[in-house]
Amino acid sequence: MKTLRTICLLLMLMMAPAWAFAAMPDISAGSTRLDFGTGCYILEGNVRVADRGRIMTADEAKVQLGSQKVWANGNVTLVQDGITFSCDSLFVKGQEKSADVRGNVNFNQEKVISIKADAAHFQWDTKLADFYGNVLVKAEGQEEQSYSHVQYNVPEQRIILTEAGDVAIPEIDMSMTPEAAGIIPLLP
Repeated sequence: MKTLRTICLLLMLMMAPAWAFAAMPDISAGSTRLDFGTGCYILEGNVRVADRGRIMTADEAKVQLGSQKVWANGNVTLVQDGITFSCDSLFVKGQEKSADVRGNVNFNQEKVISIKADAAHFQWDTKLADFYGNVLVKAEGQEEQSYSHVQYNVPEQRIILTEAGDVAIPEIDMSMTPEAAGIIPLLP
């Protein structure tokens, strides 16, 4: 069985176009393995994924290269262009250019603003970040303010929406299962 998997992997590698490898992220961890059934890299301990100027670190993660999805749990940080997100769990949808973060969310834009929340959603295309639940905003030189929802425009470095009162945190299935991500097993 191991020989069959090796042959299948070699055939896939030989048939893959060169551009597919050029776009692959740099991935490292204490232990790594490939789940052939789902096409997911399983990463445990000192996880680091670097891709197109973004660096993600965590205690554990799964990376599905075909769908460009990344799930991470435990001491998660996502850094890019002077921006740092840290949280308990992260779900990146590379093709949609978005990230959802949950639990102890901290967002910092160097020398501009610090935002803490229960959850957040970031869209790379629009550069808008939405923060939900117990949102605390501390802008440079101002007092900390509390909201239930804040939308922040990263390139313009300004808050464009604030809401107080009851605002629901959007439902997102961030479980680290292939089924939750809509991944079809590669092998039966």
